[in-house]
Amino acid sequence: MTNSKPFNRTIRTDIQCLRALAIFGVLGFHLWPQVFPLGYLGVDVFFVISGYLMTSILTRSTSNGGFTFAVLLDFYNRRAKRILPPYILAIFGTIFTCQFVLTWSDLIDLKEDTIWALGIGTNVKTIWKKQQYFDNAHLYKFFLHTWSLGVEMQYYVFAPLILWVVAKFPLPLLLISLISAISWGSQCLITDKAVSFGFVGCRLWQFMIGTAAFYITRPPDNGYTLLVDAESQSETPQDANSVWKRLWYTLTVFSLSLLVFLPFISRPIVKDTAIASRLIASLLTGIMITFGAEAITISPIPSPILKALHYVGDISYSVYLVHWPLVIMSKYLDIFTSHYMFVLLVVIFALGMLQYTLFEKPLSKQPAKHINAIILLLYVACIAILYNQNTIHAMLGNPENYLTLNENLFAQCKQEFKAQQNCKQPNMLWLKSENRKFVQFMCEYNGTGSLTVLMAGNSYAMYMAQSLADAGKHKFKKLIVATASTCVIHKNMTHDKRFCRDVADNLHRTLAEVKPDIVIINERLWGTKILKTPPIDPQNDPLVNAMREDWAMISNYTKKLIIVEPAGGLLDSQDLLKPIRLNAPDLSLYARPLKDYKAEVDPGWDRVLKSVNSCPKCKLVGIRNYFCGPTSCDVYDTERRVSLYCDAAHHAATAIKRYMPSIVRELEICSNLVCL
Repeated sequence: MTNSKPFNRTIRTDIQCLRALAIFGVLGFHLWPQVFPLGYLGVDVFFVISGYLMTSILTRSTSNGGFTFAVLLDFYNRRAKRILPPYILAIFGTIFTCQFVLTWSDLIDLKEDTIWALGIGTNVKTIWKKQQYFDNAHLYKFFLHTWSLGVEMQYYVFAPLILWVVAKFPLPLLLISLISAISWGSQCLITDKAVSFGFVGCRLWQFMIGTAAFYITRPPDNGYTLLVDAESQSETPQDANSVWKRLWYTLTVFSLSLLVFLPFISRPIVKDTAIASRLIASLLTGIMITFGAEAITISPIPSPILKALHYVGDISYSVYLVHWPLVIMSKYLDIFTSHYMFVLLVVIFALGMLQYTLFEKPLSKQPAKHINAIILLLYVACIAILYNQNTIHAMLGNPENYLTLNENLFAQCKQEFKAQQNCKQPNMLWLKSENRKFVQFMCEYNGTGSLTVLMAGNSYAMYMAQSLADAGKHKFKKLIVATASTCVIHKNMTHDKRFCRDVADNLHRTLAEVKPDIVIINERLWGTKILKTPPIDPQNDPLVNAMREDWAMISNYTKKLIIVEPAGGLLDSQDLLKPIRLNAPDLSLYARPLKDYKAEVDPGWDRVLKSVNSCPKCKLVGIRNYFCGPTSCDVYDTERRVSLYCDAAHHAATAIKRYMPSIVRELEICSNLVCL
């Protein structure tokens, strides 16, 4: 499938410039997300380039001997040697540095993320745990950026078979179009954003655009000379660049650059147009590649600038690998400010250049057995650090002060609860008409999403409010929290009619004014006297019927009703700090017996379970599986040696973060069109 005419092996400058544009876009998005909100499209550019190069490589490999096991093995071997050494070195450097900086609790989180990254499965983790890239971007996830490398490596697994079928098909471009349409349609139609964003099948269309660019540039007897080495392709077209070709090429370059670096677009617009933006960026990248290596703009780019862009393209992989850990480390050290941003950019490029010059480039020229040995050694080194973090932490003289850690947690609980006394008050006309404030707390939180969410309940909702505001801020546009301590939202069950009237009797007035897309109910049921005993006749229990009526009322005002299972409490006399002060070796001994937990929670929760059988909008979020085993329920996170409770009744943020992804997941799958 190659031309017999002589050829020269060169690296395509236009593709290196595309890589430079892509890495600049990614850096702009991660360093100045408000300024360059579409910079993330740089990753989409990388995918298209990869699709083109893999097609080129496999076409050249199979041109003489066909599709054989040896060809397949050689392809995988070359990909591993190209991708893995810098990748694992960046992971090793990150986790080694983190041993000196991170707290023990954060090192435990890092260990989990590192294991997934070492397995090239960060994107799989986000899908499995129902996480999303844009939700995790504000957390201390040092290897979040490796999701794209996971997608790419997983594509490489199937690429030989897919491209072999394409090559054998009579009309390859037709088959490419069909595969791309199915993949792009999946990304558009799958409501689970974690899947549509990170699943390789939903990204296949971008690689296929690169494949299409390859086939368009080499139809039969087109006079092109084609040769591809491991990362490049050179072409010598018969006809020179016409004025029209140069004009169209210039417009394509300008359009792609403008799209990636379009400044100051609001987040809702970015989110709503994400699929279209990816499609346009990917198509423009494919078109640029199709123009060929000899294409030039109307006004030729000066040689020094081309050489600089070419070099940035060379180091783009190393820069991509090191940039995100440096960004997260700067956030962790609280120096991620506008004053240090350009300094951070210089450090990113300096470290990327260092890794490329001293490791990536020299290693690529070494024999395969040397490269494989280095890959193995780096893997072993990473695993050794991960499984000896406790020893390393102690050797460095940084033993965790668990007493202070828990004291700070309890102080955080009090601070978040107290903050609701002075929170932003929503403008409620029905309260204004009565010239009074809500009894007890009503707070408004603003986010960057599109949903309007109302959470109602008692102190359980109060203690969860800040965690929900932080975890769901990219899902909701507005979050209203309406709460009253000790009260349930069921007007026929409240013990204090006056104190509970706003959260119970007047709930319908709040609903009518807020018009929420989603309502979340989080309430402690076992604090209400009539809900402490199991129903005598579950089928005709008046409390079940009362709940059923309340769910029906709420359903009239919302698209989805999420009901969170209440947590079990502890003995009022339990001193949560005592086991920490005594340095108890096994905190699991302080777990609460499951039978006690069930005796407290189940009388009320069982009624909820029975009351939703005729509520199509109701969605239950059970939480006990996150804490309870066969015989007991956790009171402490035994590995981190931190309490899961703020006090004897309320979960702390350490516990809430276990089940918060389930709640955020329900927010995610609810949109203006689909909410069930």
